[in-house]
Amino acid sequence: MTLDHPATVWPGGAAVAVSLTFDVDAESGWIGEFGDTYRRRLTTMSEGRYGVVRGMPRILNLLNRYEIEGTFFVPGY
Repeated sequence: MTLDHPATVWPGGAAVAVSLTFDVDAESGWIGEFGDTYRRRLTTMSEGRYGVVRGMPRILNLLNRYEIEGTFFVPGY
């Protein structure tokens, strides 16, 4: 089998490129979908905040440790 085009050349001679994505919706999904019904449920709001408050610092530390650049989109309500 032959290729009609040359292999992709990645920066630094890397063999592959990887894209890491992180879903950081926090409470916005519940508020956007259900409005005041969920806004008053402290357990739901607490669950939504957990990833931002506890998970995001861990992700940022990991990216920093391995010198990986990142771009984040965090929806808000």
